[in-house]
Amino acid sequence: MLISTVLVLFMVPGLAMFYGGLVRTKNVLSTMMHSFVAMAVISVLWVVCGYALTFGDGILGGFVGWNPDCFMLSGINESIVDGVPEYILAMFQGKFAIITPALISGALAERMLFRVDKQREITGLGQTLHGEHGYGLVHSD
Repeated sequence: MLISTVLVLFMVPGLAMFYGGLVRTKNVLSTMMHSFVAMAVISVLWVVCGYALTFGDGILGGFVGWNPDCFMLSGINESIVDGVPEYILAMFQGKFAIITPALISGALAERMLFRVDKQREITGLGQTLHGEHGYGLVHSD
């Protein structure tokens, strides 16, 4: 699982270079910055509240989850979840939260300038809700 986590992390620079090669010269930097800044911004957002929203118990009728013990990854210990240490699982899912806005940025190439707030919105709505509906029910009590 740790090797898979590293491979997913390497997808982000590869995706940035791929999208950078598809656009005109004047838009290369802006297009590549979408992917690289996602690594910094979304990593922090995932640690602060993304994991708690994704793997928490369902609230608001199961629309989103929340686990206050996982806020800032404080409630994670050396426990094993489905044969995988929980820290590794948190890192693995966090890498997919990083690559989600990077993938969507390809649709916005040459149409929109680089803005960090759009990446927060994409990840907050997309990855967290998908994770809650896809994975959260498996790990809830």
